[in-house]
Amino acid sequence: MTVPVDGSYDHTTLFLSGAIGPGDSDAFRRIADKYANATITLDSPGGNVTEALSIGAEIRIRNFATMVLPQVECHSACALLWLSGARRYMSETSVIGFHAAYIHGANGEARESGMVNAEIGSFLAHLGYNKHVIRFATLAGPESTLRLTPGTARALGVDLFLQDRIDVKTPDEIPTAPTLAARFVELAYLQNFCADLIDLDVAHIESEARDAHAQGNALAGNDLWMDFFITEVEITKSRSQTMTLPELCIHVADELRSASIDLGISGPSFDCSMARSNAEHGICDHESLWARDKLSSKLYAFVRQGSPDGHILNNQREWLRGRDSCGYDADCLVRTYDNRIRQFGTAIFSD
Repeated sequence: MTVPVDGSYDHTTLFLSGAIGPGDSDAFRRIADKYANATITLDSPGGNVTEALSIGAEIRIRNFATMVLPQVECHSACALLWLSGARRYMSETSVIGFHAAYIHGANGEARESGMVNAEIGSFLAHLGYNKHVIRFATLAGPESTLRLTPGTARALGVDLFLQDRIDVKTPDEIPTAPTLAARFVELAYLQNFCADLIDLDVAHIESEARDAHAQGNALAGNDLWMDFFITEVEITKSRSQTMTLPELCIHVADELRSASIDLGISGPSFDCSMARSNAEHGICDHESLWARDKLSSKLYAFVRQGSPDGHILNNQREWLRGRDSCGYDADCLVRTYDNRIRQFGTAIFSD
């Protein structure tokens, strides 16, 4: 293995080429110690898996990116290095191939090594990959290879940056099937449980959900898509055990908004043209606060109906004074609304 260097101490490209052999992980570590940021460009037929896993651990710990250039080949242990990248780059013509780890028997015949493949599975699981990625990486026999195309990577759940000459598509632009499954489940949750609380456009949310389902099913196929779907449903159920309904509605809305999903929320509960205080201007200017303000207003109105003695009105006025003390500070406003939503949610929805 050779590691030429191109770049500066701000960001460096390390070109890892040739077979991976004994001592290469130590050599890589000595070189990597010199750089705070790097992209590891790979061109290798593979080699020693133990050395590769050690190099891969260094790549992930250091938050380095990995890349396989167009028409360049990266097989076996090299492909594991590509998966190790904190950010992974490839093109449609990059050749990234996987097969099971093997050892040579007494007669020179290659046979699979269960122990080494178990190490590979454990390593990939620690990197956060699901069972489908692990199975793909160790499925092919020693004499064959499974090529990981961009489409296959996304179907299995591997986020990637797709290069086409100077253009690069990000993981947000080309989401994986598990990401689309999470999106579909979250949109369905908003539609079924949160629409009235946040004044959502149900038709719009339903359209976004259908689009996520169609994309994910087409990408992964029905069986794999259903597996991802069931996993995301279980995640949502688990969250519902630790969050009240209003809290989970906000959490889901935040998740979708961070993925640039349009929820059709056009503003807070009040007319922003009438905003007076710095806090109100901050609410109007930060989209993360719109759903929170709508939800808080709905919960307050519900609680006040059951408290005609004026106590809740005085409590609300006190809370508004606390909110307004945040001024334009969006982080302070988010914390203030989240505390209020938690209070209302506990009072209304807890057993």
